[in-house]
Amino acid sequence: MTLKLRYADFHTLTRSHTTMATNSELELYPIVKEMFAAARTRSLPIRLLGIQLSNLGMFEQLSLFDRNERIGAAIDNIRARFGFATVSLAPAQRGQPGEARAFHAASMHAAASGRARARAPSTPRR
Repeated sequence: MTLKLRYADFHTLTRSHTTMATNSELELYPIVKEMFAAARTRSLPIRLLGIQLSNLGMFEQLSLFDRNERIGAAIDNIRARFGFATVSLAPAQRGQPGEARAFHAASMHAAASGRARARAPSTPRR
């Protein structure tokens, strides 16, 4: 995983971290958060922030009954039906403004990238 951080003055940093294979954003998010905190050393505004996953390849199949797999599938279903920003990580809801803004920006980017947003039904289903 590689983090790219570019400040307003175009000074650019990249930081890399190798981790075990995963398909869980719940496992990747803390690593990304830690990498960002370590890389952000200046108070200038950020012009670009990117995360790249690399060295993807054929690995052994992850456990069929992984605890986070069912959670991830449920989140994917909710986001497909009601829009990406419907479900967010708890820190984005706890009043940590920096994380909430970053997550909101990522959510808006994903929603604008061509995902059709489904509308919630006006009456609850039984």
